This record gives sequence, structure tokens and C-alpha cells, in this order.
Amino acid sequence: MQVQKIFPMRMTALRSLPLRKILMRYIRHLEEQNIPMASAEVTMIPQTYVTLTDEADITNIGRILDFLDDDDDVQEVYHNWEE
Repeated sequence: MQVQKIFPMRMTALRSLPLRKILMRYIRHLEEQNIPMASAEVTMIPQTYVTLTDEADITNIGRILDFLDDDDDVQEVYHNWEE
């Protein structure tokens, strides 16, 4: 599969597209070719992790993550805390 067929633009312009939009174009192209997708998603994977050793810090980050999880307006929460 050639990138130029899916994205009729220069590669420099492609870099400015949001990753989610790029993924959706690939999915649409695969579906047009009758290639089913089991699942597809965009996620954030940290390159570095932080280890918390102070009990107060661990408690605080846990509370913050709980608050964010309970908020209906928050769709995704990403962190680099190595639990």
C-alpha cells in the first residue's frame, strides 16, 4: 500500500495532520479494500517513567487520577508514573 494513494499530499504536509486523523484515513482506506479492522486506536505511550517513593506523592497522584476518572468531561488520562 502506497502512502501517496491514501494521502495525496507532500510528506511535509502529512506531518502537520493530527495522528487521529491519519489513523482514520488509513482505517477508511483499508475498509474500502475490504480489509476488516479488529480494533484501532491512538494512545500515548511515555518514553520515560517516573517512580514515586514518597507516600504523600503516591497518595496525591492516586487522588488526582481518581478525580480525573470520575469527571465525565475527561475522556482519557495519560501519565508516566510507574505504579
